[in-house]
Amino acid sequence: MMLFIFVSCKNNKQGDLKSAFIIDGKLSNASGKQVLLQKLTINDLISIDSAVLKNDGAFSFNVKTNEAGIYLLKKDENSYITIIADKGEHIMFECDYDKFNKAYSVKGSQGSEQICKLNDHLQKNLLVLDSLGRVWNVAKNDANRLQIKADIDSCYFRTVREQREFQLDFINKNSSSFAAMIALYIGLDRTQIINQEKDFNLFEKVRKDILAKYPANSQAIELDKRIKQMKMLRVEKNIIDERNSKK
Repeated sequence: MMLFIFVSCKNNKQGDLKSAFIIDGKLSNASGKQVLLQKLTINDLISIDSAVLKNDGAFSFNVKTNEAGIYLLKKDENSYITIIADKGEHIMFECDYDKFNKAYSVKGSQGSEQICKLNDHLQKNLLVLDSLGRVWNVAKNDANRLQIKADIDSCYFRTVREQREFQLDFINKNSSSFAAMIALYIGLDRTQIINQEKDFNLFEKVRKDILAKYPANSQAIELDKRIKQMKMLRVEKNIIDERNSKK
């Protein structure tokens, strides 16, 4: 486990935390590189700030806010880390720049720590799928390739099931957190884990629990609208299917 080593001006930062959150970060092997902070909404991605890393890889963001929100810390378009932040939080983040979202540490934000655990588990299973792909590339011309393919498929589906069980448990245990909302939409490679049709009751649970916790939060209100729209579409589809079945 990497250690957090930060020197802060406590008086100034404690004052800032009344109406803001702070992210103090340190990335190894990253001198002169840039990181970008963006806010994620239901329908948009808004750039908030950017920083060029110091010689020791340190950076800091001080973000004014009046509510909890979801943010992306990015080194490029394909590499980002999800941060859940609220006013009053002092979030400390550390990782290796080259590994970035594959392995990182975060403190100071319960939601961000939950997302980190979710990411750690996801990365573990992505490594399994990557290994299966390498095995098949070596074995696809093997005389016994049909059996090898069957074994690979069996391991693949077992890994997907395990990831699904983990995400279902994670969402149910953290259903009032924005981390649960993120977990609803996270997939494993190109496989969607939580299904809007099959698992709609779970979407409903997260909607209700987050809205109950954050009744005036813009992110919670947008989530409420989106899932209610999903529900209406489901009802309309069921009516159409029922009519068609009677023809």
